[in-house]
Amino acid sequence: MKLCNNNISKTVLYWSTLIVCRLFLHFSLEIPVLYNDSKSYIDYSLSRCLRGPLYPVFIDFFQYIFDEKYYLGVIFFQIVIGFVAVVVLRKTIEEALNAIFMKSKVNSDISYILAFIYGTSPVVVNWDLVILSESLALSITCFFIFFSVRYIVQENEKDGLLAVIFSLTGFFTKTALFLYTIDFLMLLVLMKMSGRKNLAKVSAFTATILVIYIAVIYWVRVQTGIWGFSTLQVYHPAYKAIDSGLYMNYYDAEIVNSISSVLETDTSVFKATDKVLELVGGYRELKEFADYCINSNRIAFLKYNFGLMLDAGRSSFAVFAHPKGIRAYFNIINGGFTK
Repeated sequence: MKLCNNNISKTVLYWSTLIVCRLFLHFSLEIPVLYNDSKSYIDYSLSRCLRGPLYPVFIDFFQYIFDEKYYLGVIFFQIVIGFVAVVVLRKTIEEALNAIFMKSKVNSDISYILAFIYGTSPVVVNWDLVILSESLALSITCFFIFFSVRYIVQENEKDGLLAVIFSLTGFFTKTALFLYTIDFLMLLVLMKMSGRKNLAKVSAFTATILVIYIAVIYWVRVQTGIWGFSTLQVYHPAYKAIDSGLYMNYYDAEIVNSISSVLETDTSVFKATDKVLELVGGYRELKEFADYCINSNRIAFLKYNFGLMLDAGRSSFAVFAHPKGIRAYFNIINGGFTK
C-alpha cells in the first residue's frame, strides 16, 4: 500500500512539473502569435476548401462562441490537446519498448524521460499559442502513432480503425499528412506478410480512405489542371506573384488595379489573391495568371524567393543569438505580435 502511494506521488509530481514547465513556456509569449499565413485560416474562403478545411472550421467554431476573442478558445484547446498528446506519447513509448524488449521498469522510466523532453521542448510547446495548424498536426501525429502501435501489439481492430481515422483527420488538417495513411497501409501489408490475421475490416476501411484521397486528387485535377491534393499548388504561386510585385506586369489592367486597390486598403495578400481568383473565374485561370507574372521576370522571382529563405534563416538564428530566446524568435518573424 505504501509503495502504491509512493508511485502515485511520483506520478503526480512528474506531471505537475511538466505542466508547470509548459505553462512557463506559454507565459513567455504574448497571445495570439500570428504569422502572415494565419490570415488564410482566419479569413478562410470557400474557394480554398481543400486547404486542410478542418483547422479553419475549428477557428470558425470559436469565433461563433467568443467572437473577437476567438483566439482564447483556440489556444486553450490547443494547450489541452497538446498536453493529452504528451500523455499518449509516453504510453506509446512504454508499450513499444515492452513489445520489443522484456517488460520492465526501465522501459517505463525511459518513456517518462522521452515524454518529458518532448513535452517541454519550446519547439513543440510554443506552437500551442500560434494560430496555425501545426499544433493540432503534432497532437494528431501522437494519437495516430499511439493507435498504430497498439494495433501492432494488441491486434485490436478498434485501435486499427482509430489509427486510420486519425490519419484522415490529419489529412484534413494538413494535406501532407496523407502519408500517414500510406504508412499504415504498408504496416498492414507487413502484418499480412508476417502471418497476422483479422486484418480484413481495417484493410477495407483503409482502402475506403484511399478512395477518398483519389477523389480529392481528381477534384483538384478538374479544378486546376494539375495533379495534387490541394488547390494551394496553384494558389501559392499566385500569392507569390502578388507579394513579389510581379503582378504589375500582368496584361489585364483591371486585375492589376484591383490587386493594388486591395493591397492599399487591406494590405492582405491573401485577400488580393482571392480577388484575382474571383475576377479570373477559376483555378486554371489563376494558374495562367501566376505563370504569366512569374515568367515576366524569372530573375526577380528567384531573388524574391531567395530573400524569403534568407529571412527565414535570420529568424531561426535569432533564437540563439537574442537574449530573449524563443520570444525574440516569434517577434522577429512577425515584426511584433498581432491580436
